[in-house]
Amino acid sequence: MAALRNLTRREYRLLEAFASSLGVSVRAIALNPMALVVPGARYFDVFDVPLKILQSLGVVGGSVYAAGFYIGYIEEFSFTPSLALSQRLSRLCGHGVDCIVVDSEGERFFLYGRRVHEDHLVKWLPGLRPVVNEAGEALGWGSGAVVESRGISFKIVEPVKDLGWYLRRGG
Repeated sequence: MAALRNLTRREYRLLEAFASSLGVSVRAIALNPMALVVPGARYFDVFDVPLKILQSLGVVGGSVYAAGFYIGYIEEFSFTPSLALSQRLSRLCGHGVDCIVVDSEGERFFLYGRRVHEDHLVKWLPGLRPVVNEAGEALGWGSGAVVESRGISFKIVEPVKDLGWYLRRGG
């Protein structure tokens, strides 16, 4: 039976480290982060669960499949953000959250799960970041990196999790 529980200190620190890498506090990601634990699972999902929902769950009782806003999952010693979280954070791009911005051609590459090269990057940052188009619409998560080829360094963004995945998988 699945159950909600508070995050342990170690788990909360993983979430803090992730938030810090984006330049925000955990509160920008989740006001009340909770783990949904399924016995035997290798990872657990993390939800931002409003107190009103928690109160309602107490009245209903029984098992829980999901509650609140899905922000990602924790597996071993890492936090992996959800696509929904990239959408939540995209509204903060330029207002506390540093996002990668791609032009229309870069958007197409990104949504096809392909690397975006610097000539299609409007704003680039290193590391895992929300990726948005020029209209500020969330496209997913990408990792900014500098690569070298034939003695020349250039910036790229590798898609980590993007909105086009369901199309590529026959969704």
